[in-house]
Amino acid sequence: MPIRRVLVAEDEEMLRDALSRRLEQDGFIVKTARDGVEALVALNKMKFDALLLDLLMPNKDGFSVLKELNPARRPKVIMVLSNMSVEGRDAEMRSYGVSDFLIKADTPIKEISRTLKAFGERL
Repeated sequence: MPIRRVLVAEDEEMLRDALSRRLEQDGFIVKTARDGVEALVALNKMKFDALLLDLLMPNKDGFSVLKELNPARRPKVIMVLSNMSVEGRDAEMRSYGVSDFLIKADTPIKEISRTLKAFGERL
């Protein structure tokens, strides 16, 4: 089942806009959130197939989003995009439904799009 609807929760405007543009060019329907509060509102209003989630955001961080997300509204794929290390927290991340963790500084935007498509092909 392909991934169509994606929520990008990222506080860095340039990266959020670049991700959104690239994903839209690659055929995804994209909504964006500037912080964890906006992300939770969006997730409760609309069903998303995937969530691209930064961990360090204002107002409500990515960990809080993962903890507060209604399991019935959880996207099939959750990809954490962060420069923050989560070493030793793999089990915790998986318990919240995180499918993949990517280091923003090391991952080109086109690779993020390819990874989303690959997850969709496996669903």
